[in-house]
Amino acid sequence: MIGLMRALRAERKHPWQFMPATCCRVTRDEISLLSALDHAQGPDQGGLAAATRVLTGLDEAPRLTAALKAAAEMLESVRPMLAGSHSPQAQTPFTRH
Repeated sequence: MIGLMRALRAERKHPWQFMPATCCRVTRDEISLLSALDHAQGPDQGGLAAATRVLTGLDEAPRLTAALKAAAEMLESVRPMLAGSHSPQAQTPFTRH
């Protein structure tokens, strides 16, 4: 994710708008980043290119494209671990006092 943010910083033409982590709302920039990450996880390279254009304002953003693909691969590799943490068998019983 650090590589993703560094690529954004290097290739983006506009200031980045974000909300604090404690805020329940999101900005257009944050939504665009999630959309680009979604495209990076699928086979639609045209959609990924369009999403990087929205994020950067550039026709091509090779650094951001590579960072999005790397982030998508990492998320895919941890998906089984994340899915397992929400299963009823994975929950540890506890006592409420």
